[in-house]
Amino acid sequence: MKKQHFGFFIFFAGLIIIFLSPIILLKETFLQGDYLGQFYPWLKIYSQSIKHFQFPFWTDLMQSGFPLMAEGQTGGYYPLNIIMFFLLPFKVAYNYSIIIHFLIAGLFTYFYARKIGADQWGAALSVLLFCFGSNYAGCFYNIVTLRTLCWFPAVLYLLESYFNDKKTKYIIYASIVFGMQLLAGFVQMAIYSGLFYAIYFSYRLIKSGEKKLNLLKLSAIFLIPAIIIWLPQLKLTLELVKLSGRESATLGFALWKSFNPIGIFSLVFPYSFSAFTSNFYIGVLSLYFVIYAFLKRKDDILTKNILLMFFVSIFLSLGQFNPVFVAFLKITKLYSFRVPSKFIFFSGFALALLAGLGFTKLFKKSDPKEEKKAVSIFQIVLILSSFVFVLINLIFNLCKPQLLSLGQWIVNNFIINKPYHRYDLNYYLEKVNVFLRSTAHEFSIHEFYVLSSWIMVILLFFFIKFLIKRRAKLAIFSIIFLDIYIFSMYGTGFRGNIKPFDYLKPKNQHIYNIIKSDKEIFRILPWDLASAKLPLWATANANMAYGINSIAAYTPLVNKNYRDKLIELEIIDDSLGIKIPQISSLAKNFDLIRLLNVKYIISDKIIDLDSLSLESTENGIYLYQLKDYLPKIFFTSGIGGKLIETKAKMLKINIQSPGFISLSTESDSNGFIVFSENYYPGWKAFIDGKICDIIRLEGIIQAVKIDKGKHLVEFKYSPY
Repeated sequence: MKKQHFGFFIFFAGLIIIFLSPIILLKETFLQGDYLGQFYPWLKIYSQSIKHFQFPFWTDLMQSGFPLMAEGQTGGYYPLNIIMFFLLPFKVAYNYSIIIHFLIAGLFTYFYARKIGADQWGAALSVLLFCFGSNYAGCFYNIVTLRTLCWFPAVLYLLESYFNDKKTKYIIYASIVFGMQLLAGFVQMAIYSGLFYAIYFSYRLIKSGEKKLNLLKLSAIFLIPAIIIWLPQLKLTLELVKLSGRESATLGFALWKSFNPIGIFSLVFPYSFSAFTSNFYIGVLSLYFVIYAFLKRKDDILTKNILLMFFVSIFLSLGQFNPVFVAFLKITKLYSFRVPSKFIFFSGFALALLAGLGFTKLFKKSDPKEEKKAVSIFQIVLILSSFVFVLINLIFNLCKPQLLSLGQWIVNNFIINKPYHRYDLNYYLEKVNVFLRSTAHEFSIHEFYVLSSWIMVILLFFFIKFLIKRRAKLAIFSIIFLDIYIFSMYGTGFRGNIKPFDYLKPKNQHIYNIIKSDKEIFRILPWDLASAKLPLWATANANMAYGINSIAAYTPLVNKNYRDKLIELEIIDDSLGIKIPQISSLAKNFDLIRLLNVKYIISDKIIDLDSLSLESTENGIYLYQLKDYLPKIFFTSGIGGKLIETKAKMLKINIQSPGFISLSTESDSNGFIVFSENYYPGWKAFIDGKICDIIRLEGIIQAVKIDKGKHLVEFKYSPY
């Protein structure tokens, strides 16, 4: 490695240590929110399976059985997942997977920035802003986004290498990396990446005078290997999507969480304007270098290409605020992807690069005229942002009744009873009140993070000319670093999502021990997940990390049929939220709950039902047992009406593992073997080695008809 890069390596290593030392030392990890609700438990199951040379195609720990490998967010076929979770202990693999992907993001951003003209200082600035500004502060969105998007600068680096050397091998390398992105877990962001690769590559080809035929040929070379790499995962995920609520998504779903145009002011006041939308903060002082790069774009194809990426991503992120985008969705019916504001990632990346390029151009060969012009524009941006801040602050403090009335009008006309809005009027009106209160707080000058932004704005307004004139590189870097460091404390949850591993220690230990010491095969039902009062080990998906089976689930790709059957119980969250359930729904769905092999109900409320017996209570948590719960697999003489386990001469489970069960049975009469595992394409049943039809009970679980006598019965999940 050339000596010219050593300074950057030391700098970047220092950043990683400063921002991620608790992760490096295995003292803490990402456990808050979706991390514990999805990624941590799923990867723990994945780690256990991969160490036994198996992929976790099926897990019985959630949703009464779920095709875990089909949930692409696990990243089951992603090469780095396979290597790390196979070779390393789970905690080490989980933490160091985060570290490695930060390193990949930073290193390729650096080398790409150098390739397009940034010097070592400028490229290092781009890395600081990209990795620890709003894009990756808190892993931008989650760990799956980190795995997927850390490769974005790598593909751009390889595409740019093609234009330097005109060797097709770089296109093939870029295709392989794109294929890894598609396997990494966040298909939506991988496909968005593909869109920007197409824009970037097409623009470069056109400007270089290449023929259109060459564009088609190179596009095929880029796409075909990537799609082939993706195919094993694509087959599984498409099947799951077809059976989920995403298949019937509407325009409202696709436009949910669009980027509010007023969010552009989060570039100066990130804490305050994040109340309206996602921000893409890169530090206030960095904006000066973005402006300078913009002014110096003339005859610079690469800078123009990065600017094109910025404007296109802003345009697409506007979603419902963009009539062209709305019309496109209506015509194409492409409603499966939601949250257009995710396009902001690419805006943040473009700003980070532009800041690095502007920094390099200013210190390499400054143009005094453009330098002064950039200062003037920068000061205007600060004044305008400050004016908007003050205006909103006044509105929220002086017009509270009018804002409340406006919020109520919006709820009544655009939210209540609309698709994907399940809650009642009072819930949404309370949301309006919370929004007004929180926004007023986030615009309060007494809030530390607001005050820090104002101090930065005022100081830079008066001293920007001095900093630029003195060419104070180290001072400029120090100011930007301090700004980003403060931002990382609140920006997108970088600190808030990190918890010590002790956070996982089971609470309500006595009840937990009762559950864990019960050697029977059973599932639990967590009652009232919406209250957020249940212990972690009982909540949806987090239960998997403790080895406890549950009928609850939290995933955007939950089976729609399963969710619809259990919707009144409010234990199935398809990323659209759950409500507080009614006790009456428990009694109404009791037979279905029995059928799903539920033995225990964990609740934060007293449940007065004759069908339940109170087993234990501890610190406001109650453990109930169903008085006549059903086994996971049993023999019954009939499947009409209320199901009752019929005594067979013999019913012995020979082998059981996720996705497979084998049992020997003997009875004096014809009947049915009921298997309380969620029915899903790929399940097959065999009686004495011969395949037989599976009966779908209640539309969600499996059964087979069996003649009297001795038989060997097997249920097997085989996705391919």
